[in-house]
Amino acid sequence: MNKNFDCPTQVVFTLYNGECYERCSGIAYHNKIICGCCGGIFDLEEGYNEIEIEKELPWVSLVEEISPKEDYGRFLKAK
Repeated sequence: MNKNFDCPTQVVFTLYNGECYERCSGIAYHNKIICGCCGGIFDLEEGYNEIEIEKELPWVSLVEEISPKEDYGRFLKAK
């Protein structure tokens, strides 16, 4: 699977944390992944990172998860 992403891409990946393998999701961009589970940044080209990208996901909005009561539309209205 791709190890260099030209645009931000949501992915499911597996990484070895030193004790066991963990399945996580995050955002891949260029040669890095920002983990949605821990917030860590993993370099896909570093040899010590055992990361396997399982699949790329269609982009989904996380606005409802992050701030469900915020009215983002009011910031977009012309004055």
